[in-house]
Amino acid sequence: MLARVIGAAHDLSWCDARSAGATTYDVRRVQLRVAVAQRPHLVCLAAGLADVRDPQWDFAATRAHLLHCARVLSRRGAVLLTTRPGAGRRGQAGSWRSASRRLRIRQLDGLYDELHERFGTIHLDPGDTGGARPSAAELTGRFVHELTRHGLELPVVSLARTS
Repeated sequence: MLARVIGAAHDLSWCDARSAGATTYDVRRVQLRVAVAQRPHLVCLAAGLADVRDPQWDFAATRAHLLHCARVLSRRGAVLLTTRPGAGRRGQAGSWRSASRRLRIRQLDGLYDELHERFGTIHLDPGDTGGARPSAAELTGRFVHELTRHGLELPVVSLARTS
């Protein structure tokens, strides 16, 4: 959705390198290479939830992989868009209710805060949404607002048209 909004005002090529269920190791090993080859100006860096779900989760490894990806992309001039991936998940049913998973989610959210501090990402903290994860359209709207605040000229576009 974000690519469509930006593409309405700018000549844009984009690449979707994501893969369902990818861990931060997968992102570092495979997806980073794909992204770097595109010579991106803007990258949505979102990974870590698959790591958190792993019973053998290694926070230090997840942190090292994400820091490496952010460092490589930043050094190549890409602006990074990040968000706290755990926002809104605290009240969901299923395995997210366990205390250990909630702790892991908070640690992952903190890691994205660290990426923002270290690399100057355009970072959204959707906040506690009462248990409801923000929709893709809502996050897109927030990123459009932030990109506009950071100087990218974008038209006012109805997100209903881009979905």
